[in-house]
Amino acid sequence: MVRNAAVWVIEDGPENVQVLREAMRLCAFHCDLAVAADGAAAMETIEHYRDGTLRPLPDLVLLDLNLPNVSGQEILRTLKADPQLKSIPVIVLSGSKSQDEIDAVYLLHANAYVVKPDRLDEILSFVASLGAFWLTVASLPTPSRN
Repeated sequence: MVRNAAVWVIEDGPENVQVLREAMRLCAFHCDLAVAADGAAAMETIEHYRDGTLRPLPDLVLLDLNLPNVSGQEILRTLKADPQLKSIPVIVLSGSKSQDEIDAVYLLHANAYVVKPDRLDEILSFVASLGAFWLTVASLPTPSRN
């Protein structure tokens, strides 16, 4: 597994972030985790990535779809429209199983849509699979570092 992968979590539920951190620790998912607690904070961070004041760029983004201030869909649209950021894999997390919502995020070029797991065993399985696939099996592009 890639050590010290940069993972950016955009999630407004502090309890969800804490569970994710713990699951990553238990699964030996080695990463530097950055968190944006709402849509406005995420958009501000995107601007810092764009202007070069924030580096390194993330290797992977975990994006909650239902965020306050700016929607997850708008954040996804912004990430995928930017030449520096569009190659970064974005995994959308949502509590919804709506096919319309799933279709909409894939049209915005999400790399995956995952219904948020509820139980601890499901969360651990998700994190282990996430690390195994995105940071071990998949060959990721090098995002533009300009």
